[in-house]
Amino acid sequence: MLTPDGDRTVLKLTVGDQRRLDDLAAAWDALTLLSESNDSPAPQPLRRHVIDGTGLAIELSYVCGDHPDFESEEDFFAFGATIARLHKITRGKILKSGRAWDVERISIHYTDPALLRLFSKREKAVVLRSLESVAPVYNRYLEDGVWTGIIHSDAHRDNVLVHEGVGSLIDFAECGQGVLFWDLGVAVAETALDEPDVAERRCGDLIRGYFSILPETEPMISANLDVFTAMRCLEIMTWPVSDWTPERAQEDEDEARENISVCVEYLSNLPNLGTT
Repeated sequence: MLTPDGDRTVLKLTVGDQRRLDDLAAAWDALTLLSESNDSPAPQPLRRHVIDGTGLAIELSYVCGDHPDFESEEDFFAFGATIARLHKITRGKILKSGRAWDVERISIHYTDPALLRLFSKREKAVVLRSLESVAPVYNRYLEDGVWTGIIHSDAHRDNVLVHEGVGSLIDFAECGQGVLFWDLGVAVAETALDEPDVAERRCGDLIRGYFSILPETEPMISANLDVFTAMRCLEIMTWPVSDWTPERAQEDEDEARENISVCVEYLSNLPNLGTT
């Protein structure tokens, strides 16, 4: 939007859908908390409007920049640093209104016959072994609580903007509580899946950017990054089956099959999961 003063702002609005209302309210709460920091890598919350008891609108500052360029080492370094800047603020923080990001949130979808019928026997076996591998590690981080806090949960390239070497995260609609390294797993997995030809270089840049802000995480990331990238793949394979509509049934099924094929191949090649 353009304000009377000529400033650009962003309006997010939802009406009637309780889940979306809850998500938007959680995003507002998270952005409000982040705004207390001088180094927030997120839009500033400006105004919040409740609409007739059934709707919610939030107005945010406009964020300049472009999505990280796959040809740019600097952009992906900034990408990783942006996620780490978020975690530096949100580590140990509680967002009661946000989603709980745990293994069950993903694994529950793998009891759905509508999803399982799309998998071959081999693909089901890869998924099962992956879930069995990631669950104990992720749960150990949750129980330990040292590297938990508020996470963005959808920190892929399309939700990052880089301007003059500094990154910002946008779209906090799915933010919640979880292990911080979930966000790094999302960023690395999606980068690898989107552009496999440059994945090794760009993921390396991304991770170096993260370590530039949180160097103390290097031993944990080196040991367990595959766990967090695997979790993102396991989540991707539940799309869009988890939200199918009759109008898009065939289109959604085709998309789901493509997701499964690509992600199973990725999971099969993760050295620290043993899913081959």
